[in-house]
Amino acid sequence: MAEVDRGMDVADMKRLLTKSKTEPVNVAVGQDGKNAVMMLHKIKQGKAVSKELETKFKDLKNPRWGTAFVDIDDDPKLVILTLNRAASGMGAKLKKTLKGTGFSKVRIQLEDGTIAEDVGEEDEEEEGQGQAQARAPEETAGPNGATQPTDQTQPADQGALVQRLTELVKSAKPVLQNDPSRAGEIKDLAGTAQAAVKSGDAQAATQALDALENALSTGGGQATGSTDSAQQTSNAPAPNAAVLQKSRTAWVAARQRIEVEIGKLHEAMSKHYDGHGFAADLDKVFQSKIEPILTTLDQSLASKLDEVGKNSDPGQHQKLVGEAQQIIGRYESFLSSDPLIPQLDKNPFVPLQIQKTLTATLEALKKSVR
Repeated sequence: MAEVDRGMDVADMKRLLTKSKTEPVNVAVGQDGKNAVMMLHKIKQGKAVSKELETKFKDLKNPRWGTAFVDIDDDPKLVILTLNRAASGMGAKLKKTLKGTGFSKVRIQLEDGTIAEDVGEEDEEEEGQGQAQARAPEETAGPNGATQPTDQTQPADQGALVQRLTELVKSAKPVLQNDPSRAGEIKDLAGTAQAAVKSGDAQAATQALDALENALSTGGGQATGSTDSAQQTSNAPAPNAAVLQKSRTAWVAARQRIEVEIGKLHEAMSKHYDGHGFAADLDKVFQSKIEPILTTLDQSLASKLDEVGKNSDPGQHQKLVGEAQQIIGRYESFLSSDPLIPQLDKNPFVPLQIQKTLTATLEALKKSVR
């Protein structure tokens, strides 16, 4: 029996998902008959990948696009898909699509962080499974996008727990924006709450949700008493944490802007060379020439700035700052020496400002990272 087309070669799928451990890749998914298909791309934007998937599968239903990410520190087997819209039951089908890649769990979430579907190793892979998972399909979204359960066999309180979890996850965003150092704490509490809700144990789920809500509303749920001030002092982030967080955000934003522009260039060149015989090789050219640029100008600076901001040891502060400055210097050296970057900026298809944008950003970061 011929193997079902999953959207792309399994080896390529595994390779790109493995790379997503350090940086998300763009993804498009959909349903072809009873099967889910997936296509990943390092450079093409998600919407463009979705169009390519629709071209390949003429009867494709429920096309969705976004990014794919594997958090190797949290769960190296879990593929997190952040999609533009939810699609009921897609997660269970995508789990089948991932067979052979080494990734055996699928989480589908929306751009606002709402969990639409969570399919683990223990879940059955038959179509229709996963209905008891936390999900928020667009056709059943409640007020303010809150999740409403679609499985009528769930007890009423289970739906309320799912909705409460969704609202708490959404409310965590501004808390973490104000204090990024609490990411680990909030992530652990949210994970415990999600597992408890998923288990169906209402009492355990309520307790876990209470703990998460308390942490979000009170600032951490630390034990009260005379030791509070000492704990807060020992766990205090760097005194310039807000500046460091802004620096991190600036680098991530600048890099994302470059990725978007390169994606537009790829799309423009694909249209220009369509029918010329060169289009088939264009992806290979981009992979071999462009990807090394994005790989070199990676997310290590963002990670290091995050580490500096969370650091509570004054003795380590300057050491971490020095490491961040070394990364900035490495980026600047690459930008000034790589011969392809000026050629990309001068391309006749889409105006780019890779060198100008990143050089200016790095120059500003050198002054602010202290």
